[in-house]
Amino acid sequence: MLRLVRKLQMAAVNLSSLGVCLPSAFGKDKKGVTMVEYALIAALVAIAAVTILSTLGTTISSTFSKVNANMS
Repeated sequence: MLRLVRKLQMAAVNLSSLGVCLPSAFGKDKKGVTMVEYALIAALVAIAAVTILSTLGTTISSTFSKVNANMS
């Protein structure tokens, strides 16, 4: 994630060196950047949780099926 932020910062520097005007508030306000970073982290955690729980659910389901078959 930090690599992406650094690439975007470098792209902004490259644009400014070409004479493209960027808003002066672009580099000053960090609240939006922090909120986006937290949102990305939350999304990654949610994706990881869904992946882990779906795999774990399949494993638990097969274990219960085996126990049920052995009990009958």
